[in-house]
Amino acid sequence: MSFEKEMILKTFVARSPNGEQLLRFLPPLLSEEVKGASSSPAVDFGSLFSPTKWIPTLHYSWFIPPLEKIPQEAQQLFVSLLPPSQGKKVAEKLGIDYHPSPLSPFSKRFLGFTLRNILEEEALLPVPCLPPSDFKILLKMSKKNLLYLIDLLGIHDLAADLRHIVDRELLDKVYAVLSKNELHFLYYCIKQPIKWVPPKLGVTRWSGSSTQLHHLLHQRGLARLARGLSKEHPSFIWHFLHRLDMGRAKIMKKTLQEDPLPSLTSYFAQQILHILKRRIP
Repeated sequence: MSFEKEMILKTFVARSPNGEQLLRFLPPLLSEEVKGASSSPAVDFGSLFSPTKWIPTLHYSWFIPPLEKIPQEAQQLFVSLLPPSQGKKVAEKLGIDYHPSPLSPFSKRFLGFTLRNILEEEALLPVPCLPPSDFKILLKMSKKNLLYLIDLLGIHDLAADLRHIVDRELLDKVYAVLSKNELHFLYYCIKQPIKWVPPKLGVTRWSGSSTQLHHLLHQRGLARLARGLSKEHPSFIWHFLHRLDMGRAKIMKKTLQEDPLPSLTSYFAQQILHILKRRIP
């Protein structure tokens, strides 16, 4: 029995005043599985089967490709389904005016389930049904804190490069463009044992631009994050990637497909968990 079915069955039984009696109607083997299922938070079935409550969890950029393929009249209907914070941005990208129309409950259900079916190319576990994981906290983090975590992960790559640089002037230039927290984390990373040597950042050819260096570190952080999450449940990966914009998700997908380094997953996972335990400003 799948984890999703196990959780839903157990939740139904737990909520029923006659739960133990209901188990008698299941095949003996299935009944034992449900009784022995690991304890999990109760599923909110209203949210689980809602046609629209899943929408705000996705980054607005994911709605644009499917909506670009349909007529503008239909685009307006789907844009009306989105919260204003998403709808305005999607309308701008589609090149249409943002004039949300009032939708009937039936229209919301139809449009919501249609959009969900378009975006979910595979069978997915809903977030409440995901297996236990130390990384589920990532699905609740604010965008600001998530981007900060990614930036810090990229510092590991910088630390690996700086171990081989003795040019004091160049080192001072690097230190000067890092924030106080980034610099503090860099000192931490330099002291850690290296189990994997990343490709060179090319600091010796760096122009000195803070924007350029942070962009590169952010890309490296995304790749390192992908490696650390590579053994998570596929549905978790889907939900997490769709909380990022499509550009960042593309970098992570490429790493997951081409170079996940499965033997070092726990090494990268511990780096993520270490940052999660630190105080994020």
